[in-house]
Amino acid sequence: MAYINYLNYYISSNMEKSTKILKEYGFSDEEAKKFNKKTGLKNISIIKSKSEFDIYNELLSDFFILPEVETKDITNIMYINMLGFENKECLPYAIQKKYKMDKATVILLNEKCGATVQALELTDALIEKDASKKVLILSTVISEKDRFIDTTILGDAVGIMYISAKSRGMKISDTISFTDGQYSLDMYENKKFNLQVYNVILKGSSIINNILLKNNLKMYDIELIIPLNISYASMDLYSSLLKVNLNKFYMDNIPKGGHLGDVDTIRNLTDVIRNYNLQKGDKVIIYSLGYKLYDITYYAMLLEI
Repeated sequence: MAYINYLNYYISSNMEKSTKILKEYGFSDEEAKKFNKKTGLKNISIIKSKSEFDIYNELLSDFFILPEVETKDITNIMYINMLGFENKECLPYAIQKKYKMDKATVILLNEKCGATVQALELTDALIEKDASKKVLILSTVISEKDRFIDTTILGDAVGIMYISAKSRGMKISDTISFTDGQYSLDMYENKKFNLQVYNVILKGSSIINNILLKNNLKMYDIELIIPLNISYASMDLYSSLLKVNLNKFYMDNIPKGGHLGDVDTIRNLTDVIRNYNLQKGDKVIIYSLGYKLYDITYYAMLLEI
């Protein structure tokens, strides 16, 4: 069994109003206010004064002072950068060398907003095969240009997670994932493709239901569903399709930072652990989705205290 032993994140104290960002994309005052009300996205994290390397040094310095963690024991570093790896390939290797993680193999992942859960699913499989594995997940979303993305606004953040077989923290009980590659198939076959947001949310709702069914659980057995910070409007539709009260979803961070790509998962889970009085045996579901153009991979992960 794999356990999330540690997690932390950094977002900027330098927030910009979402209405200001939307105006840069041609929104009128009225349109920006309407979008703000519909999505709940109020303040967007913008990292300007610190480099990605410096932020990781801060986060990892705090992590490695823990007495039960030694850098020489880390076996894998999974590095995620939602916006791609151009001119960034060296960063996880530099981190590996700086902190003398001499046994660690670097793995690069780019499943966009679903990459953290993808990394956790892979880590769970690694530890299931070899309980001595100790995995560090590093994830970055720092955008220098594109912030408005269809139904949400992208903010900046960096997050870390540490996973091992040590039974402390949150246990990874189960994961379901599947890919819908209809877009690429249609492109190869010269067919027209129309993305329907409703269908995306419908499929996402089905994977949440499926992980409950697979584990003989009901929705009342779950303390929280922890999604990405896309918008209030999308959560309202998930709530309707799943026939569950909206307060079952963790949405506290939607107004405070924007959609942070896959770092949403690290941030939200960190804040749930810090701020919610979860008890031993309590269960939560992490839900996310990753994409390549319009091909989408859906993830649902069951965690237990």
